This record gives sequence, C-alpha cells and structure tokens, in this order.
Amino acid sequence: SGLGFLPLSLLLDEMGRRLVPSPYLPSLLGALAIEAGGSDAQQARWLPDIASGERIATLALYEPSSGYEPAGVRATAEPTEGGFVLRGQKRFVLAGGCAQLLVAPFREPSGQVSLFVVELPAKGVTIENEIGTDPTRRTARMALEGVRVGREARLESSGEAALHRTHVRGFAVLAAEMVGAA
Repeated sequence: SGLGFLPLSLLLDEMGRRLVPSPYLPSLLGALAIEAGGSDAQQARWLPDIASGERIATLALYEPSSGYEPAGVRATAEPTEGGFVLRGQKRFVLAGGCAQLLVAPFREPSGQVSLFVVELPAKGVTIENEIGTDPTRRTARMALEGVRVGREARLESSGEAALHRTHVRGFAVLAAEMVGAA
C-alpha cells in the first residue's frame, strides 16, 4: 500500500492492540514474497490488487512433515509445455479459505526451491479449513494435485533468497502485531 516498513509496523501494532480479525497480515506476507521474488512485471500484475484490497493473498510455507525453511520443501513443480504442474500439501495457511492468491515454495527437479503464485480458485486445489486455538487467525490445509500454472507464475528471483527476505520482514511485522496485542 506504499507504506514504509516503520509505518507498516506501527499499523500492525495498532491492529494487534485492537485484535483486528482481518486478512491483512496474510495478504501482507504474500505481497512481501512477491515483492522479494517477483520481476517488475509480476509485481505490477499482482501487487496493486493486493494493496487495494481487491485480492486477498496468502503465503503458504508449512508442509505436513516440515517447518517453514526451504530445506523442508517437499511440494514439487514439474516443468511442462508452457508452464509447471504443482503438487504437494501446505498446512496452517493463514486466510487460506478466503485467499485469491496463493504464494508458496515448490521444489523443482533440479533441487532448486522457487516461489510460485497460484490464482485461486484453481483446478486441482482442495482447501479444508483447520480448527485452531486462535479464532482471529483462520487457517486452512491446501492440497495441490496437478495444478497447472503458466511460466509467469514462477517468481523470477531465487526462491531461497526471496523466502529469507520474506521471513525477516514477516517476522518483524508479526512481532509488531504481537507487541500491540500484549
């Protein structure tokens, strides 16, 4: 939305103070990943809709048998004619039940981890709401089975570098929200 990092942190602090049950944080995390890994064209395609609130984004990092680090990515991206076929499962996806853009890491046959953007709903994506302890943070399980995406869905920068940058900035704004809640 054009805010610098300090004003953004202050906004999240206030949202935490008021316990705002909003998809703002998941959309912010998805946008941070697109900003960190996307080309100018990819950013122009998705960020304005996220910033205006027209689309809710989310970042799906966790898988059933691993944490959020790139080494634990088991979901796969197989190259095909004109794009990729995505397969795998993601857990604890914030706002997963209402998101229209999913940003998630997938492992390519070379072993490289890349970030992909999936426009939802999409054929082959199954979403199941999870029951959590925090009603202000709705999460979902997502299964991706044979989801076809074009080449433009793969963010151009190194997936691991983009994930690291997103983690650092995401943890900082999450901490700001938690300080506000405290």
